[in-house]
Amino acid sequence: MVNSPQNPRQELDLTAFSASSGEPVEWRISDAPVPYPEAVAEMEARVAAIAAGEAPELVWLLEHPPLYTSGTSGKESDLLEARFPTFATGRGGQLTYHGPGQRVAYVMLDLKRRRPDVRAYVASLEELILRRSPRSTSVASGARTGSASGSSGPIRDPSTRTRSRRSASG
Repeated sequence: MVNSPQNPRQELDLTAFSASSGEPVEWRISDAPVPYPEAVAEMEARVAAIAAGEAPELVWLLEHPPLYTSGTSGKESDLLEARFPTFATGRGGQLTYHGPGQRVAYVMLDLKRRRPDVRAYVASLEELILRRSPRSTSVASGARTGSASGSSGPIRDPSTRTRSRRSASG
């Protein structure tokens, strides 16, 4: 077995999530599945309110009823069996399944108030969610999620570092 250096994620500076104003980030956890169009409408309204200085930043943990989201590279023909509705998103990537038991974190932060370092932001965000989430489990594998050293996104089995998907965006 090769000795590896300490995981740099254990040394993360989570102050990237403290706005210069010192206002705390609000956390919301929805107990019941939230339909995707409802979630998008609510997020768009919240982002506008955050930008206008009328609402605090928000991290929203929720689940959706069974559905697929399609990124800019997604093709409906890639689905072998389209059993659930598909929603186009503005994110990159292909198709992603979302459904009951799979917690999604939607993050609404004003990045202009924070350190403009995307890698540090993603690493800090993952660590923050893993530390704060009351249910850090993956429905696909039944294993606790975590991050493999030097990469982003959840993993199926921390002991083997098998990745469950390429990125944490939904």
